Amino acid sequence: MFGMMQATSEVTDNSKLSFMLKTIVECAVNNAGKRPQAFRYDQIPYLKDVAALFFILAGPLVYDIMAKNMSFPAICTIQKFINCNADPVVECVLSIPELVSFLDKRNLPREIIVSIDATAVSQRVQYDPKTNQVCGLKPALNSCGLPVALSFPAVSAAKIKEFIDNNSVSTVAFVIMARPHAANAPAFCLSLYGSDNKFSTSQVDSSLQYLAKACAEKGILIKGFSTDGDPRYLKTMLMRSLSNNPNHDKWPWFGMICPTPSNFYVQDTIHLMVKLKSKLLKPSAVLSFGPPYIISRGHIVDLIQRVSKDSHELILACVNPRDKMNFRAAEKLCSEKVCELLRSVLGCEATTTFLEMTREVKEAYLKGTLTPIERIELFWKWVFVLRMWRKWILDTPGYTLGNNFVTSNAYSCIELNGHALISMCRHFRDLGKPELFRPAYFTSQDSEDFFRSLRSMSTIKSAETTFSILEMKHKVRRLDYLSELYTKLDGKVVFPRAKKLFLKVPASVCKFSLMMLNWNVQ
Repeated sequence: MFGMMQATSEVTDNSKLSFMLKTIVECAVNNAGKRPQAFRYDQIPYLKDVAALFFILAGPLVYDIMAKNMSFPAICTIQKFINCNADPVVECVLSIPELVSFLDKRNLPREIIVSIDATAVSQRVQYDPKTNQVCGLKPALNSCGLPVALSFPAVSAAKIKEFIDNNSVSTVAFVIMARPHAANAPAFCLSLYGSDNKFSTSQVDSSLQYLAKACAEKGILIKGFSTDGDPRYLKTMLMRSLSNNPNHDKWPWFGMICPTPSNFYVQDTIHLMVKLKSKLLKPSAVLSFGPPYIISRGHIVDLIQRVSKDSHELILACVNPRDKMNFRAAEKLCSEKVCELLRSVLGCEATTTFLEMTREVKEAYLKGTLTPIERIELFWKWVFVLRMWRKWILDTPGYTLGNNFVTSNAYSCIELNGHALISMCRHFRDLGKPELFRPAYFTSQDSEDFFRSLRSMSTIKSAETTFSILEMKHKVRRLDYLSELYTKLDGKVVFPRAKKLFLKVPASVCKFSLMMLNWNVQ
């Protein structure tokens, strides 16, 4: 035994061992030969943090095996450790003090971009012992357009029955995510709440106004809002950022409010791209620039059947109209390879133009190597094309916007994003901080990534990826603490997935910032 421990000690002294392996070996050595009741962990730095990391990522089944074979803390010990260190999640409450701590702890600026999105949840009513609340019912909205916190106290069985009888069950969960306006920064869940998805545009306007005011009181500035094309949020953003009758002598038709606002309203570019793809593939839609310029799904199907896959990388599944949210298929459809092949076929000019528009509308926001002027030119080229196309359809008998044009939602998103792009350029130029011009950060993908992370937190041997409101709160608490662990163990433990998730700024961003120093947006 002594020889084995001496050999282990020699291994531990080896400087080539990673921090995590050293921690595991030290734990095993310190508790070797002891009864489980005599195991001690407090004297080993970061041991419980490492154990909590394994517990959250691997689940209780895998962690139980590790605890029994590597002298790790028991499951109940780690659960208590997480509960003591993770902030409690209360439905409908804005976690602004926690956001302040989140930003200050990471030395991030108190400027954020807010994204709002919803996901379907299991319709279950459950009891939350942490808050003594009935969880899963849809809370009422207050005068600020936000749900009332702690609406369903479980004071008695009769009261619980009354709540269930008189209130609807939440069908979706909304999350409000805050992304710091800085490179390589993770997003923070500002609030979550259940809803039946029934609310008005005026309530949306009130909620955005209150959210900006509440954050400003704590010294946090909201630079922009982003959603995924929800009509109520879209209408509110159009009213807030565009003017129907601007006082502008040079461009009286221009819709942006002058002077340029400092709050930017953007619709998610990924969702916009998918909306354009869905309209193209819709069987009943007849998109036309006028005979003989027809935009047709059949042109792409013919290309797939006629040309080998290695030339265009498409399959028939890419043109499936039922698969509406397949972003990867949208990327393949509007790739330069596909456009080049279609351009050489007589009669496919309109389809090629539509695919080029879909690609370049995305690149204007997400491509990292473009200068501000190039972004504006690229995006506004298609704003003008859509305006002319729309005007032609309105003036041509037999054509309607519903059947022969992109959806009104997609068109409004493009107009809004085009104006937001110019507003951002002018704002950061006048502010003297061109390096902060990052259109790709104004996105609702933070909410989508958050939902994906929650669904992936199902344990081994569990195929269930949906969750109720109560289960979502538990997952969010662990996800928040996981983000805390990423920060706490940064430099000691390598997190490949976390880097892939958080470090989304392209390597060209430094070159990009230098190119912006000489921009000129009048």
